Amino acid sequence: MSSCPSPMVPVLLLALSSCRGPGRERPELPSSDPTPSGGTAGIASPKGEPGIGARVLGSPTASGGADAVGASGAARVADVTGTTTSRKVKPGQGGGELIPNCQPCEVSLSETGPSYSVEFETSSTTEGRTVQGLHLSRADRPGWSQTLTIHDMLPLAAHEQFIFGATDINFDGRADLLFSTRRGTSNVYADYWLFVPATEEFEYLGNYPTFRVDAVHRELSTYEGGGAAGLIYEQNLYRFIGGRLTLTLREKQDATDDGHDVFVKTVSRLDHGKLREVSRQRVTAPQPRE
Repeated sequence: MSSCPSPMVPVLLLALSSCRGPGRERPELPSSDPTPSGGTAGIASPKGEPGIGARVLGSPTASGGADAVGASGAARVADVTGTTTSRKVKPGQGGGELIPNCQPCEVSLSETGPSYSVEFETSSTTEGRTVQGLHLSRADRPGWSQTLTIHDMLPLAAHEQFIFGATDINFDGRADLLFSTRRGTSNVYADYWLFVPATEEFEYLGNYPTFRVDAVHRELSTYEGGGAAGLIYEQNLYRFIGGRLTLTLREKQDATDDGHDVFVKTVSRLDHGKLREVSRQRVTAPQPRE
């Protein structure tokens, strides 16, 4: 992966151009409003609309996976005085907070919404610590509880903190929950749960590379680095269409059989309910300077 650090929110495409490999020009994004045709997102971009590089601000942080990646490009470090002290987790647009433990944590989904008490159901082995589930309860609903299962979490060392947070990913004005399950040098993955207003409970959405949340355009984006100094990667753009998370744009660059310095980049867009390839090009890695 590239050694370039992740840019912060104000940094746009100009700042990215200095640290990305060849072939990383970003395609234009689909327009923000779904088209009535077929009930799917439109694929035509308004003239002059910024591409992925102006909205998806680079790859996740490369600090050993210790940082959660979100709209801010980094996790907020929790101010915790003890692992058994109740603390508040505030909704945000980032990738969560670094937290030693929740025993419990108090989570408010909005200024007027319900508040949940969250406890980590942890276990320890010779390989490290994991969280098996998030146990939720509410002070205003005695006897009510819900346990959210954590899926395939990789163990953490004793000194590492968990990443947990609340952020509105479906843009309904109420925060949803996330918990990081895997984090490496360049990629961070998390389980996500959507808040369901009708039941005031949470529904599992899935495990994804940590979303970057664009509240202005009501979009989510992900980035996964695959090596070769940033020349192998995949980045996706999602929207909620008809209440369902929908992949609307994919840009992927892979190695080829034509040599270690030749790659192929494909771009696919959502078109009438199906993701269709719209461009394919060969990319050659830059030669080292003498």
